Amino acid sequence: MIGIYSITNTKNGRIYIGASEDIDRRWNEHRTYLRRGKHSNPQLQQDWNQQQEKDFDFAVIHTCQAEELTTLELQTIITMQRVCDVYNKYESNPEAADEARAQMSQEDWRSGAPAQEVAQLLKISARTIRRMIERGSVNAYKIDSTAKSVYRIPRAEVERLLAERENTRNQPGRK
Repeated sequence: MIGIYSITNTKNGRIYIGASEDIDRRWNEHRTYLRRGKHSNPQLQQDWNQQQEKDFDFAVIHTCQAEELTTLELQTIITMQRVCDVYNKYESNPEAADEARAQMSQEDWRSGAPAQEVAQLLKISARTIRRMIERGSVNAYKIDSTAKSVYRIPRAEVERLLAERENTRNQPGRK
């Protein structure tokens, strides 16, 4: 399977974004390097060393054509940096990042975040966010009808949810 994937640290919510023409093979490579203490991302390796393998979730974010991989990976990293902490940053390739940003403004659907990642950001379960989407209390759109329901939540909606959560926290009598 060709596409974009994430490795999510379920303990701190940080996310690693990757792209591959063979996602299953790439995930096996990540696990091998992490288990051996040789991963190329030092922050991901450090968290892996301090936690257990079961504390990391692997998920496919997008499937795409091979020629779309680089741009889509950068777009996904840029998008995710807006809503959560990512292990890998796009600044390592400024020209490609500029190209990705330009395409993002033309392709609004890619400016959202995966519902599973938003759930982690809000500290709620994926099931809860899915129910909120299905009830219509969260605006989202389906991105992959071939898999089980995979939703993306637009950036403005993520910001609304975060503000709502913050307002709830600041109410008298709330911790």
